[in-house]
Amino acid sequence: MRLACLALLIASPAHAGRTLYGWLPQTDTLPDGTMELETSLYEHDNLGPLHERAAFLAWTPAIGLTPCLELAVPIELETITADDAAPSSGIRRYGAELRYRFVPHSSPLRAVARFGVLRELPLQSEVGTEAAVAASYDIDRVQIAVDLDDVLDINFGHLHDELRPSFGASARVTGELRLGAEIHAEISFDPTVSSWAAIGPDIAWARGRFWLSGAFGIGIKNITAAPRLNVGMDW
Repeated sequence: MRLACLALLIASPAHAGRTLYGWLPQTDTLPDGTMELETSLYEHDNLGPLHERAAFLAWTPAIGLTPCLELAVPIELETITADDAAPSSGIRRYGAELRYRFVPHSSPLRAVARFGVLRELPLQSEVGTEAAVAASYDIDRVQIAVDLDDVLDINFGHLHDELRPSFGASARVTGELRLGAEIHAEISFDPTVSSWAAIGPDIAWARGRFWLSGAFGIGIKNITAAPRLNVGMDW
């Protein structure tokens, strides 16, 4: 499998790590020895009974360790306001994530497994883990994609567990411009954290080694809107 991945990588484009969606992650990995820096800006508008309003800024540098494996180091900042609560801002979390691609580049089917360990702040006693599988399938100019994450935050005397399913479709309009739609949900099994879901249009565009993608999520459960913008550059 490793030899097959290496052979196919030689003829593959350099944009392996790009995502075509706002909330769904990439379904491929970076070529061996290449790097990428992704910046994400997203919001939760009017979330839950306390009408939480939050904005997040995330930087995720990543490097291809092998033709099928990459390492990412996410760093995320947040600012939050809510009813009957003082505003807060600062570093939300940081950590490391491994991503492994199962299918050769030549296949229209792509699948990537991710596992991350994250230090959750400002709770110094909390550690988060994330395990996920994302897959996509290309049919001519159209791609369909699905993602399922399980997030488990471990704190002394308290566990927070949630599932984050997503589904989307993207169609090439012209050149590197694509339009589509997606649905994303965060289903919490912790009664102290609100579950939510949003659906809406997305867009993706690339030029050379620069790319961007985004979605305007319109709330369908416990949230008014959940927009997200991703910008990346690889080299």
